[in-house]
Amino acid sequence: MDTGILIAVLYIYAHINTIMGRWPAHKAHFWEIAPFFRVLLPFAAGIFVYYSVPQWVVPIGVWALLALGATVVCWYLLRHSRHAVFFAAMQVAFFSAGMAITGYNDIRSRPQWMGHDIHTGDMYVAAITGTPQEKARTWKLPVRVLGRVDAHGVWPTPGNAFVYLRRTDAPMLYRKGDTLLLPGRWEQIRDAGNPFEFGYAAYCARNNIRHRQWCAGNEVRLYAHATETQLPLTERMHQWSMRQLDKYLAGHRARGLLQAMLMGDEVHLDGDLQRAYAETGIVHIIAISGGNVAVFFIVISTLLGWLRHKRYIWVKYVVAMPIVWFYVLAAGAQPSAMRAAAMFSLLAFGIIMRRNSNSLNELFATAFLLLCAEPAWLMSIGFQLSFAAVLSIILFYPYVYAWVTVRTRPGFGPNKVVRFITGRILMLPAKLWKVVAMSIAAEILIAPLVIYYFHTFPLMFILANAAAYLFMSFVLMQSMVMLALSGVPVIAGTIAAAIKALTDFFGSIVAILQNTGPLALHHISLNTLETLLLYSAVADLAYFLVRRYKPAVFAAVGAVCLLLVSLMVHEWHLLHQRRLIVYNTPHACHAELDEGTYYTILCTDTAATTEIQGITTPAHMGWSMWHYVASPPRQVCHIAGKTLIFADSTVPATGSFPAYYVVVQQEADVPRLKQIFAPHTIIAAGSYPRGKLALLEQSCREQGIVCYSVANRGAFVLVD
Repeated sequence: MDTGILIAVLYIYAHINTIMGRWPAHKAHFWEIAPFFRVLLPFAAGIFVYYSVPQWVVPIGVWALLALGATVVCWYLLRHSRHAVFFAAMQVAFFSAGMAITGYNDIRSRPQWMGHDIHTGDMYVAAITGTPQEKARTWKLPVRVLGRVDAHGVWPTPGNAFVYLRRTDAPMLYRKGDTLLLPGRWEQIRDAGNPFEFGYAAYCARNNIRHRQWCAGNEVRLYAHATETQLPLTERMHQWSMRQLDKYLAGHRARGLLQAMLMGDEVHLDGDLQRAYAETGIVHIIAISGGNVAVFFIVISTLLGWLRHKRYIWVKYVVAMPIVWFYVLAAGAQPSAMRAAAMFSLLAFGIIMRRNSNSLNELFATAFLLLCAEPAWLMSIGFQLSFAAVLSIILFYPYVYAWVTVRTRPGFGPNKVVRFITGRILMLPAKLWKVVAMSIAAEILIAPLVIYYFHTFPLMFILANAAAYLFMSFVLMQSMVMLALSGVPVIAGTIAAAIKALTDFFGSIVAILQNTGPLALHHISLNTLETLLLYSAVADLAYFLVRRYKPAVFAAVGAVCLLLVSLMVHEWHLLHQRRLIVYNTPHACHAELDEGTYYTILCTDTAATTEIQGITTPAHMGWSMWHYVASPPRQVCHIAGKTLIFADSTVPATGSFPAYYVVVQQEADVPRLKQIFAPHTIIAAGSYPRGKLALLEQSCREQGIVCYSVANRGAFVLVD
């Protein structure tokens, strides 16, 4: 975010505080206690609409002028006490501001953006902005394009892109900060077109990354190596910390885990470990969030423990704030980390200024400031989960904690049954019950999001989160001490050995919890409407339990009934459908026949099992197909009254076998296929050579046959 946007954000923040200070407060409504809710809602709506509708329908300048005009109207109406019209004008102002700021952050609004005019014959200068990631066949380099080089000089063409270098036996020689000369073979990033896949192209677009290219090693030239002295202090600290973790935790999965947890770099994170954490509901500990900030503050408070008087507690926050922000920037400024640091700063300002804090209002203010800086974070799963978890803890933790402890608020008194189970049977200490209560409270609002995005519900989330909290606290503190004493190899090595042992022990616990619970809980599918109905039921039930408002019970029951009806209709459609899918799997052919909740593999490449599993899993979850029927590969399949055949080198030289669809996996002789099969459509599988697709399409046109390439058009889906 540049200086102009920063000044605008600070001005808006001051303007809001002035307005909210004069707004009449009625404690009957939470938006009166947390007035930033009125601001965040229209602002977030503007961001959401910008990303959801076709862009450039209305120029950004029009939205900026509309926001400015509505703000002037707000100031005028505020002086004349016309609150109803003022409220409407304020909603228009912040909705327009959300649209304008999002458009300003969109790199396509830059006149010199590389995507406006790409010259394939020229060279491009680009700087590597991240650690190169090792893929199955390539190295992935995130780059920032600086300019275009032609015979007349260098022309500034800013933009962000990915470069994929073909892997060789030689090690990766480039590193973050290096400047490269690249060919101009840029292409738009697009999705593979497989069912229920992650919207990778939209995700990249929201992060202003819209182009990519594949290069051989000899097509890339090194322009300049990055010297460490030229890097910012935060980046140097990041690289130094990564090197120390590489040194002391090399060859162990704790290295990738600590690099992700402590420095926000997932380049070496073990995929199986990440999947296990996700399925047990503790994947949040991998991202830098409030837990890291809390550990940092605990360490700082311990070092400043000699300041015991309450009058000097503000000193701890004054010292902690710059350290926390330096750490967050060194760790890559992830959305969850920025949210935690911003909320900690607002809390610290309240303590320093001796003002009573309002956690709910601070959360809304934090979200507003972060979205001003990076509007795309609104669509980030991590930001949504982080915001929902904190909101859930603020709203529900006092009541959940009161199940066992004394009565703290109306509606939730001490529950004797729960107290007996936790205190007498489970023997939970009071401090551990706080962790358990916080885990339960957080899960109330994040569970629907987890089901919606990840199609799973971790049944043992309470135990998993309690263990994860203790594990994260110990490991983070140990890793900080290890980094601080990295110059003493004996001590640092001993701490590293303890970290490895603790990681292995915690991994065994996660493995046990991962395999606990019905398999069906790992294949739950909810659409947007069903997720909203689930949230409605949760909100209505919570409102009844807190306020004892009986109509809320009927609203909750109604939402649950509608949810069940929707699920039954969805399940009926799934059970009565048969599908044949030829997936878009790079350099491999994979096809499945799906019948209800069962799927059979018709054709696959066993050499690319891991890659294929990552592509097919979203479809299995989205269609609730979690029963695999083992059967030998088939060459012929009948579906929807039509015959489909997989043609390969064993195609007979003579005879005929009519087939409506023919799937080709390697180079094909179209006239011969027409003579034998007389097909209506030829489907080029993912294993078909990319360089030969144009010739195949041309030959099909000449023979009057429809050509469908999964590499160009996405997965082929045939529904019975």
